[in-house]
Amino acid sequence: MNAEFYALKGLLLAKIGRTDEAAKAFSAAVQLHDGLTKAWAMWGDFMEHLFLRDKQISLGVSALTCYLHACRHPSESKTRKYLAKVLWFLSYDNASNTLMSTLEKYVVGVPPSYWLPWIPQLLCCLVQYESNVILNLLSHVGRLYPQAVYFPIRTLYLTLKIEQREKHKTAEQASGRPHNHPNLENNMNQVFTNTSAATGSNSVNPIKATPPMWRCSKVMHVQREIHPTILSSLEGIVDQMVWFRESWTEEVLRQLRQGLIKCYAIAFETRSTVNEATITPHTLHFVKKLGSTFGIGIENIPGSVASSASNSAASESLARRAQVTFQDPAFQMMKEQFTRDFDFSKPDAMKLHNLITKLKSWIKALENK
Repeated sequence: MNAEFYALKGLLLAKIGRTDEAAKAFSAAVQLHDGLTKAWAMWGDFMEHLFLRDKQISLGVSALTCYLHACRHPSESKTRKYLAKVLWFLSYDNASNTLMSTLEKYVVGVPPSYWLPWIPQLLCCLVQYESNVILNLLSHVGRLYPQAVYFPIRTLYLTLKIEQREKHKTAEQASGRPHNHPNLENNMNQVFTNTSAATGSNSVNPIKATPPMWRCSKVMHVQREIHPTILSSLEGIVDQMVWFRESWTEEVLRQLRQGLIKCYAIAFETRSTVNEATITPHTLHFVKKLGSTFGIGIENIPGSVASSASNSAASESLARRAQVTFQDPAFQMMKEQFTRDFDFSKPDAMKLHNLITKLKSWIKALENK
């Protein structure tokens, strides 16, 4: 009770501008009761005000220390405000990483479960700051809650890898060197690639990993050593997510609606001569592409299955799914009918109103299935 009175006294003194006496009152409050998180929070707000006014890093260290002590509250929901301020304070860190060192020193008092809602923000800090403090914090949280950390950091790693690959391609194109454009299967590998394969170094033309990629890989490596069985199961779940896709009829219906919207846009642009309007090359290519893939996203089904053996399990699973669909008699019959209906070698097949009529009839037929 006395500690709380001292904290309220410090708050009152801070309001009337007697900063030195307020600091002494807050200090007395936490000395009387070190576990009084309310006093730590008040002191942190007071030091934050001084820091924003004077921009002295020592005041920022004091404010950060107070907020980290306030995060020891038994109720997680009451600490979110202070954890948010902790992460925000890191943006004011200097070249000596003074605030980051303070975080490393006092973060041990914060329960790991309190960081779970802030994992996306911690991942942003992992990319932004070169210090290993955030890396160690994520590794510590991941030891107790592997699933909560592994999926987000896996996604971040693959995103950084794709960005680095695109930069590498841009640099190659700028230097005039030839570059092979990735096909559909390579695009799938970029998204669904197995993390254990992604962290390997057996690439034909390896791309140098950036420091953020290395830190992400380090966290995943630590988790893989501690929870090998759990992470193997999680990777299996990710591979099977390929099957949670639209059926081929739903995919065809969606693309037909997209094609109809394109045709309506052309009709509006040529509304003065809509009866004589023809489809654009872009729309023609769209419809022909739809006829070749027809809802499964792959044109050469046998070749895709054969080539997927050396790629990730997710790519192989997607190719197997396409193979099963390709062998469906109903799929074969509808694809042949679609090819006959959208044969652009017939007279007036390039007329816009004819294409709109065919698209509407196919949409109606698929909606009734």
